[in-house]
Amino acid sequence: MPHPAHPPRRLLPILLLAAALLPAASCSNVRSPSEEATLWNGAREALAQGEFIRAEQLLTRLLDEHPGAPEGREALFYLGLLHLDPRNPSGDAPTAAEELLRYLNHRGEIERRVEGLALFALARQLSLPPEQLVAELVPGGMPPPVVVVAPDGAGGDPADVERLRSALASRNAEIARLREELERIRRTLAPTKPQ
Repeated sequence: MPHPAHPPRRLLPILLLAAALLPAASCSNVRSPSEEATLWNGAREALAQGEFIRAEQLLTRLLDEHPGAPEGREALFYLGLLHLDPRNPSGDAPTAAEELLRYLNHRGEIERRVEGLALFALARQLSLPPEQLVAELVPGGMPPPVVVVAPDGAGGDPADVERLRSALASRNAEIARLREELERIRRTLAPTKPQ
């Protein structure tokens, strides 16, 4: 009976062959991450850390150099997202809407259509003049409320005041709902930290 620390003799040639081929196989199969993956991971990490200029540069480069790659398509989504991030000092809702529309109109398959639609609606909403906010997001549309400006010293009609307070409360509730949705989307898209 063979000693437990020694393999059976019939396995010895197989183990020797595997040991001889292992260095050659490991050298030939080692692949560095693709440039797309490197740019993609760097951009998402920069975005998560609030490095918006670096994130935008990496995403733009990814889009320009690899437009047909899945990472290149998704770069449009993240370009829109970074312009909506309230932490971004150069954030711009019209630019976000433009990037998200390019993403949604992309001919290839896109992974985040539902999130893209929600963020596009939010970006468009934030691009509107204040008197038109929220109206676009109400199903079926809602005409903007009439704004009554009372001259100095006028008390205003109590019914108008109540109607305006109600409209303001409705808008504030819709803005709160949109903020919650944006936060949910951010949590969904945030890169997970390795454990």
